[in-house]
Amino acid sequence: MKYRVCGKKSGMNSLQNLKPFFEVDVQLQNADVRLSPSLEEIQKSINKAATAVLRCSKKLYNWDQQGYDNEKKQTFYDMIAQDKEIVKVILLLTGSIQGTKNKVNEFLSQFKKYESLYKDSSTEQIKAFQKKNPSLQMYEDILKRFMNMEEEIDKFVESYKIGAMELKTANICQDLKNWASLWKLHYSQDLHKRARQQLDALTEQTKMLSTKLNKEVKDIDSLGYVMETLEQIRKEQAEIEMKFTPVQEMYTLLDLYLVGGITDKDEMDARSMLKRNWDALIAQAEIKGKELQQK
Repeated sequence: MKYRVCGKKSGMNSLQNLKPFFEVDVQLQNADVRLSPSLEEIQKSINKAATAVLRCSKKLYNWDQQGYDNEKKQTFYDMIAQDKEIVKVILLLTGSIQGTKNKVNEFLSQFKKYESLYKDSSTEQIKAFQKKNPSLQMYEDILKRFMNMEEEIDKFVESYKIGAMELKTANICQDLKNWASLWKLHYSQDLHKRARQQLDALTEQTKMLSTKLNKEVKDIDSLGYVMETLEQIRKEQAEIEMKFTPVQEMYTLLDLYLVGGITDKDEMDARSMLKRNWDALIAQAEIKGKELQQK
């Protein structure tokens, strides 16, 4: 037990090939990175095992005591408990795990850089982000940041040996990845909301202009109404590409980062038809303008 639990540096290479006494799960509990079982629980187990080994000697009687009653016989425990070397080993074992505490904390410190994932409020962070009137590049940067986190977490070792312990990281890595994915989803949903609003506004604008353009010309008033619509379309045509492009770029970004993608059929149809409907409106306006000139 001393060799395995309190292995000296000179024997660490050979110890690395042995199966550790304790498999310890690194977990995320109550917004903190913890071990299960804890170092204190492991130390108690070692103390209990060492005590149990010693107590076994209370059942082992010294030689040449056949004529004595059991109550009067001397056991090996009486000698072992007074042996300085054994007492020294027992004392060494009682602090063995605590001696690895610094190494354990150093290993766990790798996860500290991700604590904002489970300690910060995504709602509050997104509100603060919205106040900056974020550009598409800002959305892309923050979404890429969470994707990079997921990739970094995937590269963590699955297990790490420290003394008699083997630290397992599968659970904490999965929890951290879930948190990163959730943050990525929240920012994607915020971007999706903005993209949908702009898509609906452009779709509605195109429909409205098409309806106004198709108004039947019966008199001077209706002619003036259609002519005004044609003028409005010509003005919009100069700026419309600047409106279409950001919307399409937002949806392209969502294709990369939004978990599950866009599932609303009406939205997907509106997205694919946005440019074509406007081009159709321009062609319709040109035909309408020529018709009015001939009249």
